Amino acid sequence: MNRRIVDSGIFAGTGGGCDMNLRGFQPCDIRGIYGSSLDDEISPALTFRVGRVLSRMVPRDAAIVVSGDGRASTPALLSALVDGLNRACCNLGVGVPTPVASVARHRLGAHTSAVVTASHNPPAYNGIKLQVGPAPITPDQLAAIRDAVAGMHSMFHEPTGPGSGLRADTSPRHAGRLQGNPDIRSGMGSACVNGEAIWQAYAGIIRDSFEPVNRVPIRVDCMHGCYAGIAPGLLESMGYRVNAIHNECRGDFGGLVPDPSDDRNLVALQDGLCAGGFAFGAALDGDGDRVRLVDETGQPVDNGTILVLLARYLLDRGVAHPGQYVVYDQKTRLAVIREIRETGLIPVMEKSGHSFIRARMLATGAVLGGEKSGHFFWGAGTPYPVPAGDCGLFALAAVGDLLARAGGRLSELAATVPASPYYTGDIRGLRYAGDRVGLLERVGARLRAAGYPVAMEDGVRVETEDAFVQIRASVTESDGLTVALDSGTRQLLRRLCDDLAGALRDDADDLAGIIQERVDRVLKAGEGRVCVGFGVV
Repeated sequence: MNRRIVDSGIFAGTGGGCDMNLRGFQPCDIRGIYGSSLDDEISPALTFRVGRVLSRMVPRDAAIVVSGDGRASTPALLSALVDGLNRACCNLGVGVPTPVASVARHRLGAHTSAVVTASHNPPAYNGIKLQVGPAPITPDQLAAIRDAVAGMHSMFHEPTGPGSGLRADTSPRHAGRLQGNPDIRSGMGSACVNGEAIWQAYAGIIRDSFEPVNRVPIRVDCMHGCYAGIAPGLLESMGYRVNAIHNECRGDFGGLVPDPSDDRNLVALQDGLCAGGFAFGAALDGDGDRVRLVDETGQPVDNGTILVLLARYLLDRGVAHPGQYVVYDQKTRLAVIREIRETGLIPVMEKSGHSFIRARMLATGAVLGGEKSGHFFWGAGTPYPVPAGDCGLFALAAVGDLLARAGGRLSELAATVPASPYYTGDIRGLRYAGDRVGLLERVGARLRAAGYPVAMEDGVRVETEDAFVQIRASVTESDGLTVALDSGTRQLLRRLCDDLAGALRDDADDLAGIIQERVDRVLKAGEGRVCVGFGVV
């Protein structure tokens, strides 16, 4: 695959022989800021063309599952996608959690799934998560779809299906979702799907996977996402006493950013958690495939720590066995990797990105996987119904079962995983409007010239026995970069930071300054600091 084309957005706007902005095509999905024109990263015209390409790629006798999240722009995009498909498909409608769509695809034996969602991104964003064939989507497949879309000159789409108007819809989305309407239809050319039956089957799997609890109080922030109005009822049926907040699926997320990986978005969940006597708190992201846990004191728990606790839990249950693999993403802190190795399981690093983690898990037969962002994947031998699938609600229930079996508090169990006082977490909000691939190539060359061992499989990575630095292009933001550093000593962290900043300075002095500012805060906090999430040190 020509990675430069994918990362640099060479077809962006109306240049490059294409009449449409294709900058939303990323290595794992399609995602960008929504608008109604061809110049926008995500538009009904784009999803119509993607639907037309999929219709040509997928065998005529093969099933296609489509659905969408609860964003204001999703009805228009989903309707256009279905119009583009121009063939019968299993349409679950809008306001559907991505994990439920994945379960539907698996249970129906569908060849392809297309989920209109931007997951955890702010309300202005949208996109499409795809799977074409039996394996997770690859960058090569996405590049082929992008190139086919680019070749569709002067093919315009006028939204025609129900709910396809471009006016923002910020109302609650309970009617016609997975409750109260067993036959969910949306758009043109869609087959009737018993979406309620699929949800009830999946809910039954979650219930049967864990022992019931006796009125354990928990606080859940649904973030006005797809699990709002759905998850609390399931958890209550499992014996939890649920205090749910932001429990309506809303097109604008009620003004929230539905990203629980950013500590700044957890304040509402933390408020009152300790005083309310809750066993723990959990926040589910916009489309329901990520989760973030908060302990009984109101302290957010690092997702790497949760990955270690889940690995131990699967071993204790006899589901996992020493010698099996656990896949982690490259932003994971080093203490977590050491602790997984201590359990007898074998940690395997993979590029950050949902499709990359899933593909590596399927290739290795891994029992568990996790990303720093809050995706937890369930592999061989686990009761999860989709091989290497992920779901924030399932992970939440697993943590509840873990605590019940351990008989301890989440804060106590989290403390058994060593802290990382010189770990920056994922430094985000780094914007670079130019050619990200070219930038990373230059940074890698400068660090190599400075004597560092540099790996370039996904951005730039420098790793030693007790430290790493990773800078890479975001797979969910077309102009984004992410950076993470970890070190065993403050001196080494300072040196790595200064050398990375120096390698960036000629091209992106502002980014170098942001990274140095974050590291300065980490060093100021010093030994008393525990590992952090994404948003605040």
